[in-house]
Formats: sequence, C-alpha cells, structure tokens
Amino acid sequence: MLQNDVVTQRTLRVMLVDDHSGFRAAVQSLLALDDQFTVIASTDSAEAALEIISVAVHDHEAPPDLVVMDVNMAGMNGMVGAARMVAEHPGVKVVLCSTAPLSQLPPLPRHNDITFVSKDSIDPDALREWVSRQRV
Repeated sequence: MLQNDVVTQRTLRVMLVDDHSGFRAAVQSLLALDDQFTVIASTDSAEAALEIISVAVHDHEAPPDLVVMDVNMAGMNGMVGAARMVAEHPGVKVVLCSTAPLSQLPPLPRHNDITFVSKDSIDPDALREWVSRQRV
C-alpha cells in the first residue's frame, strides 16, 4: 500500500504452537529478523492456543493473523486444532508443520486458510507470500 510515497506493509501478528520449546524459540528468532512479523504468543498445545485467541477476542483484542502449529502434539493434534481455529475465528490463517512429510500425515483439514509447510522449510518470505495470497 502506498502512503505519502512510502511503501508500507502491515506487520503480521503470529502465534507459535508446538510442544517443543526449542522449535518455538527457533521460529521466533527467525521471525524476529523480519520486521514484518511480531510473535504475540507462544504455547505448547492447540487447546491453549484456542483459549488464548478466545480470551483475546473476548477482550476486544485482535487475534493473530497467522498461527504456525505443529501437527503432532499430545491432546488435541494440530489438524483438529487448525480446523477449530479457522471455524471459530474467521480470518486467522494456520500453517501446519511437521518433520514428517505431508504424504505420511493424515489429510489436512480442507480449508483455504490452512496450509502445510515442512518444519525445515519455514521461511518468513514463504509465510508472508501465502498469507498475502489468502487475503486477496
């Protein structure tokens, strides 16, 4: 968007959901290198993520624009969590991730706001591009 002849881009508010704190820390560090991302929350379960978003919405705060969520977690797995998240909070985009290839995982929830990225391929440019395509 152009504003006073300066290109401005909206910062993407991100939530990280993974039961491995090291992975959450690594992604947070990666996204911190790009000023178009702000990690607003980090948690170890889909249940906690849904609660955090529900409380934020209840308190009239903006939910995250993007949730990066592990597929395989104890309790509610990422597939179920992602499906509930986009159903309960329209506009939230979810990137499911795993070390396992997509071919070895159950089918992704069928929704335009959910996609899959291998954990070793998470890249700020790819995340930004996918979110941009979803907003069109």
